[in-house]
Amino acid sequence: MEAKSEIYSQGYRKWEGERKQHTPPWFLIGQAGIANIMDSSGKKTKFLFSALFLFFYVGAFVVTVLRLQAAALRAVPAIAPFVEIIDQLNPNQPEMWWHAQMLSTPTATFAFIAMILYGSQLIAKDKAANALQIYFSKAVTRTDYLAGKLFSIGLILALATLGPSAVTLVVGLFVTPDFTLYLSQAWYVPFIVLAFWLFYTITYGAVILAFSASQTSSMRAAIMFFGFLMASELVPLLISQIIGANDFISALSWSDAVQGVGHALLNQEAADGGLFFWRCITVTIYTVVAMVFLSRRIEPVAVVS
Repeated sequence: MEAKSEIYSQGYRKWEGERKQHTPPWFLIGQAGIANIMDSSGKKTKFLFSALFLFFYVGAFVVTVLRLQAAALRAVPAIAPFVEIIDQLNPNQPEMWWHAQMLSTPTATFAFIAMILYGSQLIAKDKAANALQIYFSKAVTRTDYLAGKLFSIGLILALATLGPSAVTLVVGLFVTPDFTLYLSQAWYVPFIVLAFWLFYTITYGAVILAFSASQTSSMRAAIMFFGFLMASELVPLLISQIIGANDFISALSWSDAVQGVGHALLNQEAADGGLFFWRCITVTIYTVVAMVFLSRRIEPVAVVS
């Protein structure tokens, strides 16, 4: 017979010789990371991001209604000019095409800004407050800790990827004049967007967390990350000026490589196979190196018995 423990009311399910938490540690760590970021953000920063995302989401809503209800809205004089603008973009494109146009560049821009402002804080602040010793003195592994921090990155990036895509799909389901046709074009969109979100979470997350783990100051981590981005842009440019441009040299730019692979993922095709190959190699190398560095910088602290 299963015996309930005295600490059942404190969040533990049962007692079987060890305490088992109801909530996974990585989830709690990720949740705490987001809470700390929100607490440290000023009112002006919160207002700016809220206004930008409100504009982005409203834009996704309006464009979806205009392109799917073009025939009906063209009869409304005040709305007809906007319908004509959408017509120039070729509204007969498949649903995935619209999601690719909506997500590719905005996600790259948002990831750059958000990682500098917020991602740089996630580990640096823990190290500054000596919180790693507290984390690892509990039933938390290094994997739990890193997964929690990546979860925080994922929640931030979801605002620019999963959120607007979900708004577009839900609105589309309600306003489409041909439900069957829309569903036949849109059923696989969530899977592609989810893969796109995971790709950005892992690539940007690994690199920014590596810089954050190397410092006890989030400001220094942000500056180093910005310097890394600038160097990864300038070095290939300088090399191409000396020996000439080719796919290998062009792919050395990390941010361009991430954006290029993400764009190909959304469009389900690569415009240049050779460049795409080297971009995949670049992204993989940077991500693996960042993960190895993280695994060495985040070490559990031995607890004295």
